Amino acid sequence: RSKLQFLYFIEGQKKNFSDTKMKNTVMVLAAACCLQMGSGFYIPGQTQVTYKEGELMAPFVNSMTSTDGIIPYSWYDVKVCAPRDTEELAVHENMGMLLRGDKVLPSLYMFKMKQEASCVKVPCKDGENVLTKEDLGKFKDRIEKGYRMNMILDNLPVITTKGMWTVNCRRVRNENRLITDIRGFALGECAERHLNETERTHIFNHLDFTIIYNSKEVKVKGSEEKVMEYFVVGFKVTPKSYTRNCKGEPTTVELEPGQTTKEIEWTYSVSFHEDKSIEWATRWDEYLNSSIADSNPTTHWIRIIQSLVILLCLTCVVGIILTRALRLDLTRYNNRDADEINSMHQEYGWKMVEADVFRNPPHPQFFASLIGTGSQLMGMGMAVTILSTLGFLNPSYRGGFLTVAIFLFVVMAFINGYVTGHMQLMFRARKWKTIILSAFIYPGVVFTVWGISSIFFAQSGSSKAAPLSTVLVLMALWFGVSVPLVLLGAAMAYKQEPISYPRKPSDDLLARQIPPQHFIFTTLPMLLVPGLIPYAAAHFEIALIIRSIWQGQVYYVFGFLTLVILEVIVTIAETVIVYTYYKLVAEDYRWWWPSFLVPSGMGTYFFIYSIIYFNTILSVQSTLGTWIFFAFTFNTALVLVLVSGTIGFFSAFIFVKIIYSSIKAD
Repeated sequence: RSKLQFLYFIEGQKKNFSDTKMKNTVMVLAAACCLQMGSGFYIPGQTQVTYKEGELMAPFVNSMTSTDGIIPYSWYDVKVCAPRDTEELAVHENMGMLLRGDKVLPSLYMFKMKQEASCVKVPCKDGENVLTKEDLGKFKDRIEKGYRMNMILDNLPVITTKGMWTVNCRRVRNENRLITDIRGFALGECAERHLNETERTHIFNHLDFTIIYNSKEVKVKGSEEKVMEYFVVGFKVTPKSYTRNCKGEPTTVELEPGQTTKEIEWTYSVSFHEDKSIEWATRWDEYLNSSIADSNPTTHWIRIIQSLVILLCLTCVVGIILTRALRLDLTRYNNRDADEINSMHQEYGWKMVEADVFRNPPHPQFFASLIGTGSQLMGMGMAVTILSTLGFLNPSYRGGFLTVAIFLFVVMAFINGYVTGHMQLMFRARKWKTIILSAFIYPGVVFTVWGISSIFFAQSGSSKAAPLSTVLVLMALWFGVSVPLVLLGAAMAYKQEPISYPRKPSDDLLARQIPPQHFIFTTLPMLLVPGLIPYAAAHFEIALIIRSIWQGQVYYVFGFLTLVILEVIVTIAETVIVYTYYKLVAEDYRWWWPSFLVPSGMGTYFFIYSIIYFNTILSVQSTLGTWIFFAFTFNTALVLVLVSGTIGFFSAFIFVKIIYSSIKAD
């Protein structure tokens, strides 16, 4: 009978958890469809759940994670006490949760609202708390790699007050530890973390939970009577290690002489604390304020001001070019008399390449595909940023960010096809194979890297290993939705008139000879030097995002991120305009590819910084973990290259079209 009650209770909790995700998805899609603009606000992400005093509360467990190991594993990957039929009672994961490696499962921990308990034994099955040498070895390996166990109560992750992410448990200096309120709790403590080398690694087999709640009076339906209802606003834990009955020395991972197994007693205590200052809508503030990115807003403003100074300097340079150099050029080109026209050999500057400036670039079909793909990614990024800034995507919607990003990427495939088609019209060449290339070039790279990673995940038993159903869904989205949308966008573009040039391209004539160019216009400086400017404007925010991702923190300062993105867009545009102008002044009409490659150096600098971060901050102790880090870094750098290059091309194209429309044709 008790087992049946437990199953009914777990199913009720699962329904609430699933309803939460469904409501979040509906809100996000409604916002995307209605496009209602307004001031930023916070959506808690779940209908408020209230409890009566003494009502049963059951936390769920999530995957264990680590900054050193990187690879997530299921909570029950190590031998701990688990309920029967764990997989059948698991919470249904959305796409984002599956790809992140979140595996939410029921647990044997049970609380009752406002009823404290001390040293409660976890009801293990027979022999479940008896560990062999191999079981203890797995515990030791996970502890030394800094793995943390994650739990969820009422959709709130458990946090350890003044917890510690150890960069490497063998380092004992304080500057190598991050002291803050962090999600989850350590599986154990390394012997190497202590100065006393006789200390042995031990397992945290006792958990002290603190549930923070608030209360409100509600009327009973059908009467004037009022009752108190309680809701959870905080969930904290302090892990400890005892031998037995919550007393004695810590439980170690080593067997004593003559032992072949070790029995471990799993216990927990729970206390309740009322806090009237925390409301339901603000209960996530502690998680957000404890993150690296949101710990000091003043630092954000200082960095943004520094970026604005860089932007102001660039704007002054561009302003000088547009108001002085270009004005003088236009005056000289448009006010020539007959004698000057007859002495063309005295002419110089960007006017000399007007017949070749709109000549097709090398590999025009591939160039069109890159611009189309970059436009698709840019549209997805803008939509995700707007939804996050408005509060529709928030940490309480577990896996929601990645789920919505995939959905938007698929929908934005129409933009990819439309832009690629228009680029082909500009280049006077319609080729459907180029449209197909646009549909496969970026998704193919990402899917290949992800597929290889999934094979490695499956071999290692990681919770991040995608089931076959997820692979089939992603392929259906790709081939059944994304590819047709690309084709539809191209078909619509082919029905449009091509964008007109101020000068008729001279592809059928011999190209003008290009004079010797300055070193700055050669390939290597072009790829490295200009891209440093937009990267410098975004470096601080990029560093915070990387640290939040790999050090188990929450990044939720999208207001600042939006400002930084706008700064980067303007910085890229101005950098490319200046570079393009001086390239044309040097009578080099080959501006198409440089306009894409100049800002794409931002992706190169991101990759370089990630390598430095990997070698100086992280201490990944496995080949698979290293592969995961650099696979993620490569994909992110590729996105930066495509998006920044696309912004650069559109900026240069508009600039070139404007200046050549402003001079008289010979």
